[in-house]
Amino acid sequence: MSEPSASAFVQPPKQARSQRTLERIARAALELIAEQGVEATTVAQIVARAGSSIGSFYARFSGKDELMHYLEERVWSDARARWDNALANDTWKDLSLPDVVAGVVRLIINVEQMGGKAKQALAFSSHAAHGEPSPHHVFAAHLEAGASALLLDRRDQIGHPCPEDAVAIGYRTISAAAREFAFADGHRSSDDYATPSSGVDPETFHAELSLMFLSYLGTAPTPKGDSPEDVDFFEIWS
Repeated sequence: MSEPSASAFVQPPKQARSQRTLERIARAALELIAEQGVEATTVAQIVARAGSSIGSFYARFSGKDELMHYLEERVWSDARARWDNALANDTWKDLSLPDVVAGVVRLIINVEQMGGKAKQALAFSSHAAHGEPSPHHVFAAHLEAGASALLLDRRDQIGHPCPEDAVAIGYRTISAAAREFAFADGHRSSDDYATPSSGVDPETFHAELSLMFLSYLGTAPTPKGDSPEDVDFFEIWS
């Protein structure tokens, strides 16, 4: 996890040692949340896993709820920064629409797998109770806007009579499918995409979702093997 930005939910560390302590607490909390969920995770467990102390915890957070807010903000801020870096990569400009679709679909699947149980648990966010948008939803909207812009930059290759509608509906349909497969059978591994009960392997799942999206856009699919299998800057959450 990259170095977090300043947050309203944590006392900012002033020394390197204090920064390392915060990092250990954050990592320990995410590990425990992934293993047993938010409710079962206690401050005592977190500091024990972090090799820290109760005093060090409360020097940074007023309680577990404040830590949860901080972790959610941190996870999605980090994801947004990585996506923005990927979006700025010049490699995009050389890709055809089928290649961009394949990359966007792979990205969507990666996002749905990112963080596994910890991501799902952190989605409980009480930001809404305070009239604030969830960092997860802010990130999802930002991701959709960036991916849609990439696709619409190639509108001359889209056969659908309304490219904007096709991209918007197609993107959300693919996202819903990826989300469903990502959590099938309680699967939470971030090491690959998904292993759903249907038995569809990850690469077939990616290929079929890409074909579905392309078909809806009214674009002839690239013959199998023509699209790049791996584009490094899509692997932004590895």
